[in-house]
Amino acid sequence: MDTDTTPPKLIRVYDLHHDRAYVESVQTATLTSKDFGLVPEHGLFGSDEWWLAVDSGDIAVRVTEGEITDVFDTGHRDYPVFALSGRTWTRQTSETDDRTLTRPEKWAAFRKGVYARVRFAIQRHRRSDWGLSECVLSIDLGMEIGTRATEMARRSSLLDVFRKPRREN
Repeated sequence: MDTDTTPPKLIRVYDLHHDRAYVESVQTATLTSKDFGLVPEHGLFGSDEWWLAVDSGDIAVRVTEGEITDVFDTGHRDYPVFALSGRTWTRQTSETDDRTLTRPEKWAAFRKGVYARVRFAIQRHRRSDWGLSECVLSIDLGMEIGTRATEMARRSSLLDVFRKPRREN
């Protein structure tokens, strides 16, 4: 019986370093509101000072990993999430240093049974009654280029982009 639990090669599909729009929205909320955004105790979210605090351990960083157990939409079927280690995480993609997959291919790669690793920082919300925020730093998926899973992601993303409604004769 094969007991090798070594995770597959991971491909980064989300990297907060490259998600400028999200960083800017959190920074704006932090700077313009007393109720929204994050407490800037180690610098403004996403700033060089903040990243130094992440790298030095001044901001707590956690990792959860394993197989994706479900992929679905919540709310009014407009909030895409995936289940991992008994929790749900927002499905998100960004540009990354690894240009192996396009963003639609990365999106299609979120599939049940795919190995995933989520790295996140623990931050305090401005409103203390909201508790702690788990700010996703990166999402990596276990997909080796040339494997059936990557080819399925490629085909699925291309089909979603180019799919036309079927005509009834």
